[in-house]
Formats: sequence, C-alpha cells, structure tokens
Amino acid sequence: MNARRDALAAASKLALEIRTIAGKHEDAVCTMGSVKTFPGIVTAVVGRCEVTLDQRDLDAHALAQMYREARKPVTALPPKRSCTVNWSRLWNIEPVPFHPHLLDLCEQAVRETSGASHRMPSAHCTTRPKYRAREFPPLWCSCNR
Repeated sequence: MNARRDALAAASKLALEIRTIAGKHEDAVCTMGSVKTFPGIVTAVVGRCEVTLDQRDLDAHALAQMYREARKPVTALPPKRSCTVNWSRLWNIEPVPFHPHLLDLCEQAVRETSGASHRMPSAHCTTRPKYRAREFPPLWCSCNR
C-alpha cells in the first residue's frame, strides 16, 4: 500500500493546500471545481487524475504568488509516492474589479433579501470574458437564503 503512486492522493493534497494558499492573501479565492479520475473504477488505483484550479485576486502579483505556491504541494510528495504533474492554463485574464456602483446596488439587494452580504474580490470567468470586461462593467450577484 505504501508504494502506490495514487494520482488522486496528489490531487487531494492540492485541494487541501489551496485553502491555506488563499488564506495568506486577504482578498484571494482558490477553488478546485473539477476532479476526474482514470480509469475511474472502484478496484483500481487512480493512475491519472485531472483537476481544475481557479485562483482569483485583484492583485496580479498575489495571483502569481498563489500559482507558484499551488505548484508545490504535489511536487513535495515522497519520491516513492510521487506522481508526474503537468500544468496547463485553461483560461487567463487579468484581474478586473467589479463596477463599484453596481456592486453597491447588488449588496443592497442581497442585504434586503438575506440580511447579510459578502463581497468577492473579482468575478469568475463566465461573467466577464476579457474581450467584454471593458465594454460591460462586471458584476456577479448571488443570494442564498
């Protein structure tokens, strides 16, 4: 058991570490939104694992630091348990702040509905593609009751 090179174990280590990474930066967000394992059957050790990592902060330097930090946990596994890791960028846009007036309106609506509001540092990529961010002010409003 101790000699297994389990790709899911490496991905799990990253999933836990990104919380610490985001916590080092006041307005940062780190999310692993997808995990796919191969061969994907219950009786086989995970030989390959694909994950997605979303990192957000309005400070481009903080983003670069978070990316460097995220690469460390999976390469720090003991040699007998280590896995080959390949990184590829799926999406990359510069940090774009929410429009302040729209953010105030959204916060007011959320407070009226749920009583509390939490401001995120920036929108996720589906709400503000790079080619539209300057044309249409970004805003993401979500309310959970």
